[in-house]
Amino acid sequence: MASPSASSSPTPSKTKAAKPPAPVRTSASPTPPAPAAAFTARYRTTASWDTGFIGYVQVTNAGDAPGAWSVTVTYPSSAGVTIIGTWNAQRSGTTFTGDTLAPGASASFGFSANKQVRGKVKPSGCTVAGASCRIG
Repeated sequence: MASPSASSSPTPSKTKAAKPPAPVRTSASPTPPAPAAAFTARYRTTASWDTGFIGYVQVTNAGDAPGAWSVTVTYPSSAGVTIIGTWNAQRSGTTFTGDTLAPGASASFGFSANKQVRGKVKPSGCTVAGASCRIG
């Protein structure tokens, strides 16, 4: 009878696990926000009489980029204000718009209006690009 012979079986070799690839950056750094226009405005009544008044608004671009501006001026309905003339701006209802202003530049516009109350009429609201105007 033959005796079993020792057979050599291969010993499994150790293999290194593959490293996952290093993440790839798609951008060196986040993109900074683009410069923006930032407007301020001041409203004044420059003349007033029994049946009307003159409104004057100065708009300033306090931002770092040029931009077109838009100002909305509203009055109490009890004052019965009707705007009858505008200069240095385009008007649609109670919203006035103007040309592009460079950073640091200012523009002014005015309007004449009729009213149904005596004395000065103060706006109930004034906004430039969504921010409050200074009144007075």
